[in-house]
Amino acid sequence: MAVDVALVCLPFFTRPVDELRGFFEAALELPLPALGMLIIVAMSSKRKSEPTKKSVKRNKSKVEDDYESDLSDDGQNNAIVTEVLLQPHEEMEMLPEPLLKTFDKEPGRLLIAGMPACGRNHTLFLTDTGCVYACGDNKSGQCGVGNTQPIISKATRLNYSGPPIIKVGCGADFSMILDIKGNLYSFGLPEYGQLGHNTDGKYFLTSTKMSFHFETSPKQIVLYVEKTKEGHVTPMEDIRIVDFACGNNHSVAIDSKNRAFSWGFGGIGRLGHAEQKDEMVPSENKCGAGCYR
Repeated sequence: MAVDVALVCLPFFTRPVDELRGFFEAALELPLPALGMLIIVAMSSKRKSEPTKKSVKRNKSKVEDDYESDLSDDGQNNAIVTEVLLQPHEEMEMLPEPLLKTFDKEPGRLLIAGMPACGRNHTLFLTDTGCVYACGDNKSGQCGVGNTQPIISKATRLNYSGPPIIKVGCGADFSMILDIKGNLYSFGLPEYGQLGHNTDGKYFLTSTKMSFHFETSPKQIVLYVEKTKEGHVTPMEDIRIVDFACGNNHSVAIDSKNRAFSWGFGGIGRLGHAEQKDEMVPSENKCGAGCYR
């Protein structure tokens, strides 16, 4: 079966094209012609040196630490991007037209391959048949393969058997997928409620050591709520998600009625709920009438 995939590579893959060709053939078990157009983004770690300035040391607050971690893993974001395009050597075999028409309907749209998502140290790949593969760091179950094997070195299919997937997304140590029927699934680290399952997953291994109940397979988010100014919480029905995005430790989504939801880590007001409080389930974001036009 022909599959188009777009790959985002780590800095150490700045090598000749012939070496990259062999690497991806071995990693995905496909001959390069079957990969179609391959976009390789090589991130250069070289940066110009700058004169150092001495400054007075001061203790950082938790909020400042969280803010810097959301900007990037190392606090720097001035990488050089290079694109290398490899054209296919043979015509790609397309899916049957009737099948494509059944996929092209609301909520959401079928994205024909080439849609990766990158977390802190893991990656998801979406194929043109709606299947998802993952690789990388899996200590929190963020690869969704049904276990917490520390490293998934080979792209492995998710432990999922539901409707075709149309979008994938990654946070720092968690992942999300959206199926063609508008159902949203999440897996990985639940520490701040970013999975939307009404729990942060914390439990005590001993009287002094805490751990988490990791979600190792895609689990559907079933509860969406509306909150009033007085604090009353009302469950919402008939929610069909059409789009979503993930931050390091929080998520946002839009449903078929253009209502916005956000949940997870609430520091620095990133959830838009007028308070810096973590949300364990998707809560409607009252961002004004402009959101619903």
